[in-house]
This record gives sequence, C-alpha cells and structure tokens, in this order.
Amino acid sequence: MKYSVSLFLAFIIASLISTTFGADKKKSGEVAMMSPMKAEIASKDGADFEAAYLGMMILHHKNGLPMWALVPEKGTNPELKAMEKKTTPKEQAEIEEMTGWLKQWHNKSPQDFKEPAASMQKKEKDMSELKGTIGKQFDVMFAKMMAHHHMGAIEMAKLALEKAEHAEVKAAAKMIIKSQTEDRQTLLTISEHKK
Repeated sequence: MKYSVSLFLAFIIASLISTTFGADKKKSGEVAMMSPMKAEIASKDGADFEAAYLGMMILHHKNGLPMWALVPEKGTNPELKAMEKKTTPKEQAEIEEMTGWLKQWHNKSPQDFKEPAASMQKKEKDMSELKGTIGKQFDVMFAKMMAHHHMGAIEMAKLALEKAEHAEVKAAAKMIIKSQTEDRQTLLTISEHKK
C-alpha cells in the first residue's frame, strides 16, 4: 500500500513538472511567433510600455514608407497606387504626432529606441527583393510583404489598447487597427492574383 501511494505521488509530481514545462514551452513559443517589435515591448507596462510602443510604431512606419515609395514607379495595380497616395501622408502625419507625444509625455525621441536586429534584416531583404521586380510581379510581392508588415502594426496596436496610459495613444492605436485591417484585406486579395 505504501509503495502504491509513493508511486501515485511520483506520478502527480511528474505530471505537474510536465505541465509547467509545457506551459513555459508554449509561452516561449508564443514569444517566438511574435513580430520582433511586439516582442520588444510585450513585457513592459505603464509609462515604459507606452514610450516603447510609440518608439517601435514610429520605427515600424518608417520601415514601411520606403516600400510604399517604390509603388508609383514599379507597380501597375490601380488599387495599390491609390493606397500608396493615401498611406504615405497618413503615416508621415502619424510619425509626427507620435514623436510629439514621445517628447511631451516621456521626454524621449525616436532615436532613443533601437530596432530589433531581426526586423532590420527583414526590412533589408524585403527592399532588396522588391527593387528587383516590376509590374504584376512587383504588385503581388509587395502586397504579400505589406500584408505581413501591417500584421506587425496591428499586433502592437492591440497591445496599446490594453496597456497605453494616454487616451490619445489608445485612440490612435484603434485607428491603426481599423485602417490597417481594412487595407490588409485588399493587399491579401492582390497578393492572391485576384485583382
């Protein structure tokens, strides 16, 4: 009887260890699946989170603008061209607004934040590939890349809805989620050769 109780306790302990390590593994897997910029800010809270979010979103927008700048010259899709005309000034205005908030509320500038290495590498690879294409091939490649890029912004903005301190930052995050989710649907359709 004593032996079977010991076996039972050993089984319970082994199960608990397995569950704990399984949860840790799942958690680390989820972090690995995050975009590098989201992973950079996910563990922060309060003012630290808000400053890091603004810094990373500014960098994110700045990474997207050189990609959009290729559309007028290399693209042929009318919807893509119309989207570029709308997106470029909108994101430039958002960069200015977020830079102002960063200075006003956190006494920081975008230069205080370093872009994750994985994000820089992806940006360089995407730009190199885009520069080597033109026409329909460019449209499809660009649409795939920008749909993925938008997902990174949407993920960060969703975190800001939960964690940001200022109502203005939350309102801006809500707008980013709405506009980039809508644009992403169009981009995915273009990337699937349906437009």
